Amino acid sequence: MRLVELPARSADLSDACVVRVSHVRLGLTRALEPGELVVVRDLEGAHRVGSVDDLDFEPEDTVYVLSLSAEIEVGAAVLLGAYERPDLPRRAVSRDEVERMLRTISVRRARATAHGTAPLSLLGDSR
Repeated sequence: MRLVELPARSADLSDACVVRVSHVRLGLTRALEPGELVVVRDLEGAHRVGSVDDLDFEPEDTVYVLSLSAEIEVGAAVLLGAYERPDLPRRAVSRDEVERMLRTISVRRARATAHGTAPLSLLGDSR
């Protein structure tokens, strides 16, 4: 789902509310479509799921009618794809590159062991 930055404070949004907001004010690069689901982040960083229920057209702008859910955790927003960057190309990693990275890790681990230093743990525990 797309991430949409809503120019509103959390206190102004109640659970399961409906908002009207202009396309220009949202600063979107492409239009939202009726029925589209989006993840909405407000000015305080709270996330909600939004549904584009309707569109209104003005001479210089499009106004979206969004139904918003109650707040969701940022982890849920991530799982819904709100922070993916589809505009950035995804480069595939070749088998040779993976093997080279694993050899490098193995060599560095062997050097650390030989010098009596423990490898850096990024696991959050003492492993």
